[in-house]
Amino acid sequence: MRTTLSLFILIFFSLIAASQNETRHWYFGNKAGLDFTTSPPTLVNNSSMHVSEGCSTVSDTSGNLLFYTGGDTIWNKNHQVMANGAGLFGDGSSSQSCIIVKQPGNAGIYYVFTVQGGVGSAGVYYSVVDMSLAAGMGSVTVKNSPIAGPSEEKITAIKHCNGKDYWIVTTFNNFYQTYFQVFSSYLLSSTGVTTLAATSIATVQGGFRSAPKGSLKGSPDGKRLGLATSYASGKAFYLMDFDNTTGQVSNPLSLGYPAGYGCEFSSDGKKIYATFPWAAGMIVQWDLSIPTSSAVVASETVIGTFNYIGAMQLASDGKIYLATNQHSLLVINNPNALGAACNLTVSNLSFPPGGLQLGLPNFPADYFWNGSSLAITTNNSLTLCKGQTKTLTVAGANSYSWNIGGTSPTVAVSPTITTSYSVVGTTTAGCVYKGYATVTVNNCTGFSDFENGGMTMRLFPNPANDYLQLEFSNGDENSFKKWSIFNQLGQLVGDQNISLTDHNKIELVDLPEGVYSLVLKSDDSRTLSKRFVISR
Repeated sequence: MRTTLSLFILIFFSLIAASQNETRHWYFGNKAGLDFTTSPPTLVNNSSMHVSEGCSTVSDTSGNLLFYTGGDTIWNKNHQVMANGAGLFGDGSSSQSCIIVKQPGNAGIYYVFTVQGGVGSAGVYYSVVDMSLAAGMGSVTVKNSPIAGPSEEKITAIKHCNGKDYWIVTTFNNFYQTYFQVFSSYLLSSTGVTTLAATSIATVQGGFRSAPKGSLKGSPDGKRLGLATSYASGKAFYLMDFDNTTGQVSNPLSLGYPAGYGCEFSSDGKKIYATFPWAAGMIVQWDLSIPTSSAVVASETVIGTFNYIGAMQLASDGKIYLATNQHSLLVINNPNALGAACNLTVSNLSFPPGGLQLGLPNFPADYFWNGSSLAITTNNSLTLCKGQTKTLTVAGANSYSWNIGGTSPTVAVSPTITTSYSVVGTTTAGCVYKGYATVTVNNCTGFSDFENGGMTMRLFPNPANDYLQLEFSNGDENSFKKWSIFNQLGQLVGDQNISLTDHNKIELVDLPEGVYSLVLKSDDSRTLSKRFVISR
């Protein structure tokens, strides 16, 4: 009996659709709004919020609006000020005044992180919303709790590698430390938010000085950061590596241009975009799939110009929207495509005069991830016998364990596909990886000896590793002249003439794992055939 299973590793990307539902409602600008539960999105005009820049919104996992904020006031789904929701320490004239993040492991609890405008001493604060209160309208239970100071106008949320927690990342540049940008990453988990930051200092060309405006964005896969700043006399846009295990920022790469503002990654993480409203209104793309830094810099492509452009935000429809001072948003229709193929157009979404401002909602980056699996190596096709233990490996993992069907990696019986089987792999850092394994389970111990014309052959070990040993009855080994091995497709994968000195041992080191047939031919044209399994 043989059964084949497709085993999927459960990771934080497995709930992409539900995460995207949390971004279905956008509120921004001067009472502007979009409803992404329709395709294309629908304009809505029921907002109570007027902000010139940063804001954030959140819906539930079914796509129903919960609340929105410009950083100083929280409005509930009925567009009324939430209970205890006024007087937050954010600032609607800050580039990214706030971001809403659901607390891991606590249903209905949301953290609202805020930063103020400029380079002030106010720093980063958080407030907590409990959606179980006020008859489901929500209430602020903790308000303006300080994490640390000071900060700039930038804040983003990046999923921890464990697939549950979030890094809350902010920046600060000391006016006197012209060539250093300080990044602080605070961990939000089921127990709350840490006040001790993972701090990184990045050396930058030209320095940012006191130029706090602009966006900080994480890539959807959690591996990179994009940083735009309003510094007008030097390099103002940078790409950096982000370690979502430790929260550390490293390897700043200048992508050039002064006076940047908007920043966004494509959903596959292979393109980055930026807006430069004070440099001829340019919208620029870089290709991140190129292996060298110099090639990434050289891939710069101006995909369009516009007189006044601000924030950029990826949406659940896979498109990137850009704020303007006109009646309509700009839209990059195919952000994963290279160059002009990304298709920058003016959207047909027409807002009332003054409705559009510089800002768009700020969301955790992982909500929009649609990329391929992480860069891992697995035994994605292997054969097991009943009762055999198999260790699957992942390159680069400190310690990796697998869990098949909720038990151990031992397949105790030949399984039948009546339920959904899953595999979970976790490193010592708690990071969960994506991949799959196709496992063929054989009743290997049930292979019977094959007899033909009075000749009997025994073959062991079975399953085999690097070699096979043969035993014959009745002294028949002297009758065989040649052995051949065939794979499951019937393809010949090895053969050799038999000599008196080596015919009892067959080397298998060059063959991959799988099920094979060994066929021996005698000098009088009789054959013996035996199935065996290679499993390492």
